[in-house]
Amino acid sequence: MLLIAGLGTLLLFLLDGDAGDQRGAEQGAVLTAGQQEQPARSSTSPVGGTGQLPGGARMGGSVPADEGLYPGSGEVALAWVEAVGQGDFQTAYDLSCAEVQEAAVAAAAGEDPAQVLGDYFYTGTLGGQGFTSGTFDGVEHQAESATDVASFTLELDDGEPFLLLVHVGADGTVCDFR
Repeated sequence: MLLIAGLGTLLLFLLDGDAGDQRGAEQGAVLTAGQQEQPARSSTSPVGGTGQLPGGARMGGSVPADEGLYPGSGEVALAWVEAVGQGDFQTAYDLSCAEVQEAAVAAAAGEDPAQVLGDYFYTGTLGGQGFTSGTFDGVEHQAESATDVASFTLELDDGEPFLLLVHVGADGTVCDFR
């Protein structure tokens, strides 16, 4: 049910352009920032799997202990966030569940659905901002949505914290983010 509602919201935001604002979260595990510049956002940006995030931010330490129900859900969520942070929207699209992919295809109207997904993340989820650093705070299972929810605290370009929740389903794909 949450997945269907999330997809409807995704399409609404993709088509409408309104942004949800979820600023103000507690900080946890460490990411350190380097440069303050955002990467170019294109679906062809490479992902090296190095743990780098925008502005040269790197994960300080390891992924928090996975307390979710689904093995590897924390790693999937982190890979998804790294991909969108590096502008590698194709990887984020590939790590997304079929429903999110279908919503992106429908909203793309013949354009690149991976780019539409990435654009939605920055405009619809982050309110038109990028992020310069962040933390991976943890993973917990959410029974009502039947997903493992990974939480990240991102520092937006304006310096404000933003709580990003990435839902990973039993199939090991990202099925919602907000």
